Amino acid sequence: MSSIPTHRQTHLKTARSRVPALILGAALAVPLALASAPAASAAVSDCPSGATCIWRDANYQTAGVGSRRVQYYSHIGNFGFWDYGPSAVSGMIPWGNANDSASSVYNNGNYERSYLFEHANEKGRRWTLLKKTGDANLSDSSGHVVGANDILSSGYFESMVG
Repeated sequence: MSSIPTHRQTHLKTARSRVPALILGAALAVPLALASAPAASAAVSDCPSGATCIWRDANYQTAGVGSRRVQYYSHIGNFGFWDYGPSAVSGMIPWGNANDSASSVYNNGNYERSYLFEHANEKGRRWTLLKKTGDANLSDSSGHVVGANDILSSGYFESMVG
């Protein structure tokens, strides 16, 4: 037996010494990739076509995420029965009750106006959103739904209003 290593032994030793370095390099690369990933931005595009959506916070988001919303395709008679999230698709946890909490709204309906009401079941003051319009900040006076921040309780498309 010779004490001189064969080519195969040298290759295996070199390969084994690279494995910990590769694992360490990969472990360091994952957090760096995650840290440098761009933040998701909320937009009206988070509201599906044909729906009216409400978000808890300004700029079409709830807790910084646009997909945390409540939406309707015909009506919701009482936002008190709905929470922002979860979604069967995303598996998100709830982010608060939708009643008297909306701070941004968008009507992504294709045919009709959407009406938002101060109280449940079409009661109280009414605000109108034309199709493909919204208000990113209900707490200011520059949008389509002035004076409605944190007081909306129901929403209906025009054909559903009784």
